[in-house]
Amino acid sequence: MSTASKRFRTLVLVSLGLSLTGCVLGVTLDHGNPTNTAQSVVWTAQNGWVGPVPQLLTDSARTAFGTKAGLKSLRDQLGKKVTVGPPRLVSKREGDQGNGHYGDVKRYFSADVSGLTPQGTPAKSTMLIVCRVYYLKYYQQGESGMCTFDETTRRGYTCAASTPESSWQGESEDCKVSDVIPKGS
Repeated sequence: MSTASKRFRTLVLVSLGLSLTGCVLGVTLDHGNPTNTAQSVVWTAQNGWVGPVPQLLTDSARTAFGTKAGLKSLRDQLGKKVTVGPPRLVSKREGDQGNGHYGDVKRYFSADVSGLTPQGTPAKSTMLIVCRVYYLKYYQQGESGMCTFDETTRRGYTCAASTPESSWQGESEDCKVSDVIPKGS
């Protein structure tokens, strides 16, 4: 296996881990599908939190919105009481997804975003989202339950249930917002 292939697999597994465990300050920031990605970007902008920007924005979008000032600009553009419409598939590109599967490798989405400016006028934008698609195989070995001496009865051990082995395979998306365009632009 080539070095690039190993790096790619590591990146995919790390991305999957981040998307599955991206809980930050009680809010789950998820970039595993276009809807959650869009909502996570809105939350990030509303709270001015730069930390998750690399996981949520493409390089070009980070240039525009990847700083505190950029997030403030995005927050001003989106307004308050923001709602994100369902993302619509605009186009897709097919190719090798990995692990012997061929299908979509990139999907491009567009979502309508609406809110209210501080003056109460409607603010409307279009959010562009790009998703890379991978085919993953995941396996977790089972573990025996931990046993402890039963202090209550002092007659043996109490054991927790064992964790069975598990496996999963299928498509996984890693999505990022590539631009937010005010309507009328």
